[in-house]
Amino acid sequence: MSASITISADVGTVVHAAFSHDDAGHVLFGFSGRTPDPAPLNATVASPVVIRDYLMERGVQYTVHLVASGSDTTLVSANAPDDRVDSVVWFARKHLLAAGLVLADSSGDSAVV
Repeated sequence: MSASITISADVGTVVHAAFSHDDAGHVLFGFSGRTPDPAPLNATVASPVVIRDYLMERGVQYTVHLVASGSDTTLVSANAPDDRVDSVVWFARKHLLAAGLVLADSSGDSAVV
């Protein structure tokens, strides 16, 4: 199952606002997510990147991919356990908003397919 969140910003802005590195070069996403291996900050633009996170009192692994579409960017999250998809989307939305980004789907209804 995958979910998408549309962000009203170009992909470069999203990369620099929503992702960072730790001292070892792992990409950080969300409030506690990180890649298992060091990676370039913009790795999520080239292909889906595995994120290991701790959400709702449980370790969760999922992928994140940024897709540019003009002046908007879509964050696609996939491969989360079925019982954690809603949590991944909820926490991703909160993280993106905390990073100062504007979500195009401001109603809170991210697309889950």
